Amino acid sequence: MYKSKWKYPNEYNEKTAVIVTAHGMGSNYDDLPPVATKIDSQAIQLNIQADLPFGEGYAFFVPDFREHSEQEVIQPVLVAVHDYIQEQLAEQQLTNHPLIFIGFSQGAMIGLGLTYLYPNWLDQVFLFSARMPAFYQSIAAQNLSKTTSKTAMFISQGITDPLFPRAIGESYAAYAKEKVATVAYHEYPIGHGIHQLAILDAKQFYQVNQMEKRKNK
Repeated sequence: MYKSKWKYPNEYNEKTAVIVTAHGMGSNYDDLPPVATKIDSQAIQLNIQADLPFGEGYAFFVPDFREHSEQEVIQPVLVAVHDYIQEQLAEQQLTNHPLIFIGFSQGAMIGLGLTYLYPNWLDQVFLFSARMPAFYQSIAAQNLSKTTSKTAMFISQGITDPLFPRAIGESYAAYAKEKVATVAYHEYPIGHGIHQLAILDAKQFYQVNQMEKRKNK
C-alpha cells in the first residue's frame, strides 16, 4: 500500500492546485516536496511514497522484465497510482481542483504513462529524467487516436545522464508532441538529477499554463 504526506498552504480555495509528487527508485516522499514548493508555494501537495522496499528507500516497481513484460509490470502500477490518487483526493474533497503531477525518474515514467492512459486527467505533468516504455505508444495510440491531450507536459533531461541518455529524452519528447498539445522539452548540464535551472523553467511553464487554463474556463 502506498503512503502519502499532505502539505496544505495557510489559505486555499477551489482554484488552488493540487501537486502530486512521485519519487524515483530508492527514495521516498520527502524527496520532491522542495521542488513542488519552488514551482508553486501556494499549492496543496500530495506526496506519494512507493510500496516496495528498494535500497535506502522505495520503488513503485522493480525493473526486472525477464519473466514479465514491461506492460505486465508497469501498467498495473499506473492503474494503482491513479486509483490511489483519486481515493486520496476524494477523502480530502479535492477532486475538482487543478491536478498537477511532478515525477523524477521512475516517478516521471509513471507520470508519462498516466498522461496517456488517462487523457486530460492531469492539468500539467512535469517529467524529470524519464524514459518511455515501448508499450506507452500503443496506449497513446488507442486513447489519443482522434485528438490530442490537453495536459501540458514539461520534460527535463540531463545532457550527461548515464541512466537515460539525452537521446531517450529527445525521442519520447518527439512522440509526445504528436499526442499532447503543449510540450516543452529542455536539456540541462546535469546527470541523472534535477538542475536548478530546470526548476525555474518548470515554474515559468507552470505559471503560463495555469493562466491559460483559467482563461479557457
